[in-house]
Parts: sequence; C-alpha cells; structure tokens
Amino acid sequence: MSVASAWSDAPDSAVAFAAAYGRLCERLMAPPDFLVVSHAEGHDPAALASAADALPAEVRVIGTSTSHGLMTEEGVFLGPTVLGMLGIRSEGGRFGTDFRDKRGDPRAAAAAAVLAAIDDAGRSGELPGLVLLAATPGGEDAALAGIADVLGPKVPVVGGTAADDGHAGGKGKWSVLTRRGHGRDAVAVAVVFADFPLTSAFQGGGVPSRFSGEVTEVEGARMIRGIDGRPAAEVYASWYEMQVGRPLPRDSSARLHETAFLPLGREIGQVGGSGVYTLLHILSLRADGGLELLSDVAVGDRVVLMRGSLRSLEARPARAVESAISMQCADVCTVTGGLIAMCAGLAMALDGRLHEVQDALRVAMLGRPFLSAFTFGEQGCLLDDRAIHGNLMISVLVVGA
Repeated sequence: MSVASAWSDAPDSAVAFAAAYGRLCERLMAPPDFLVVSHAEGHDPAALASAADALPAEVRVIGTSTSHGLMTEEGVFLGPTVLGMLGIRSEGGRFGTDFRDKRGDPRAAAAAAVLAAIDDAGRSGELPGLVLLAATPGGEDAALAGIADVLGPKVPVVGGTAADDGHAGGKGKWSVLTRRGHGRDAVAVAVVFADFPLTSAFQGGGVPSRFSGEVTEVEGARMIRGIDGRPAAEVYASWYEMQVGRPLPRDSSARLHETAFLPLGREIGQVGGSGVYTLLHILSLRADGGLELLSDVAVGDRVVLMRGSLRSLEARPARAVESAISMQCADVCTVTGGLIAMCAGLAMALDGRLHEVQDALRVAMLGRPFLSAFTFGEQGCLLDDRAIHGNLMISVLVVGA
C-alpha cells in the first residue's frame, strides 16, 4: 500500500499531465491503481482526458478542475496552468469510475454512474467502502440523492464541486473527467473497495450567532426571496450590520469576501443538544431583494447567521484532517495520504494565509502525501453517514496503511 502526490505547472496540458504522472510513478515505484487529478482552468479537459485514456488499462482515473490552484505536502501552487495528482497503489484494493452528462437529471446521472463504477471495479452487487464524487456546479444535492438511491444512505460520500478562477459564481470553465468522458455539465464518480482503512471528516468553520429566521419564499433551488416575510437581502444586510457594527460593503468583491466569514447556516440535526449546521455561501445580494446562494434551500428551512474569524477559518482544514485521523486510529503513523476539498471562497478569504494553512495541513498529515483542491461546493457526511452538500466547508478523506 502506497500513496504519492505530484504536480506540474507546464502550460501545455499533455506535457503537464505527463510530467506529473512520471514523477508520481517514480515516487510510487510503479503505476498507480487509482489516480486523482486536479487542474486549474487553463488546462484543456479534452487533452487531459486523452492523456488519461493513454495510461495502462488498469489505472482508474477521476479528475476535476480547481479554482486558482491547489496544495500538496510540498507547498501551495497557484496559477492557471497548475495540475496536481494523488495516486494510490494497493494490491488488494479495487477501484471503479464512471462519467455521465447530468443535464436535466443529475439524480439519475449519479445513480447510473455509481452502478457503472461498481461494474468497472468488478464488484457488481456489492457495496463500496466509499464513493468519491466530482460534479460540476448545480444539482449536487440531487446527485447525492441519486447515489443514496442506489447504495442507501450509509455509504460515505466525499467530494468537491468543480471550480474555475471566476468570482461570484464562476465563468463556467469548470469540468470533470474520467477515462469514460469529460464535460462541463456532468458528474464523475469513483468507488473504492478497500483493503486498507479509509476515514473522512466534513466540517465548517462557523458558530451560530443570535440572528435566525425562517425561509418564507424562494425562487428556484438557490435563491431566497423572503426570510420571515421580509426581503431576504434586506434581512441579511441587517443581521450583518448588527453583528459587526458596520454596513455590508457595497463593492461586490469585498462583499463576497465578507460573507465568507458570515455565511448562513442551516441546522440539519443536533448532537448533545447542540445544533449541527451546513453552511450556505452567499453569492450575491440582489437589488430586487433576492439572496443568491451556492446551495439548495427550501421554504420552511430555518437559517441562522454564522460567524467565523480569520484564525478559526485558517485552522479549520488541519483540524478536519486531525478529526479524520482520530477516527481512524490512535497511531497517526499508519496514515499514508489524503484528499482535501477546501472551499474556494474560503481559500480566497484566506488568500494571504494559504501558506500557513498548507503548513498546518502538512503537520497534521505528518508530512504524508496529500492533494487539496479549491472547490465551489463540498460534499461529506455530518450525521449518521448521511451525505450532504454545503459551502465554506472542508471535506477530508484520509487513507490508512
């Protein structure tokens, strides 16, 4: 059992893929059985898919785009042509992948992809130990429901939504891929049948404030029109001002930065009498009173203003890793690698502190290989292994020995 990471910033997609893959194989001393690829928007998904298709037939591949760059145990790498990989080699593990266009029905697409991925692993009729989800923005909740339709709610799902370098919702230059296809409106899944330990963690960095209300009107899946019968944008702006003592910035980029520290939360359950929340990143406050989000919301949901600090958000990725490790074993020396999906909005808010975040992650992982992408949404399990989609979250997968 071995894990390795590698990266390249070569401008040509085929060259970058070959350089990173060659370095990865040197570190593993053999081709990987499972390969995760994360790339910035400057790379051509078709060229990357072609490069993946040329690998040995037994190598299973899943890939997704990241916002502005990525992190590994070697450092923070930013730029439009950054590409990173994490490879796993395991004699007893089995892996399968699939890709589906999700336009119109992400739930059906994800369900079909999971079944095909299980077949690809040669384990038809069996439940995998874990599902890795890579989806483009929109319909992630439906995709998770599709996976649960096939596997039930207890199989852990971890993942991150594909991203690009755009602010305020992106530019549509995101993509996902496997050896079975690539696209900008799609879902890719990988299933893992492991003979080694796997643990995950899914955490946000905020705590609830005293401000909360009920969603009374929505438009579509991701627009709140009313909270307690009042325009949602007006309610949020008033909560913000009462919480911090100054008005919400007028500049859209400054506003997006500020809302990363004061998102909305939706309570999904309780542990020991305390609420457990998934975070909802506010994309924009519209002039017509709408509050645009990056997660689904429904009439009747209760939302609360969450508050976080630079220090708490900076420490959250490493703490999520430590949580996953503590669930796996008492001896962290058995950890061999990890995957981390970190919200791109959080990464932007911590822009000047990413090297500190990376250093804390490296320490938490004891220097073991990891790959961290910056995503437009995160998926993981908070309660009873029920997978959910959120924003400004950290989704962690730790691989044991």
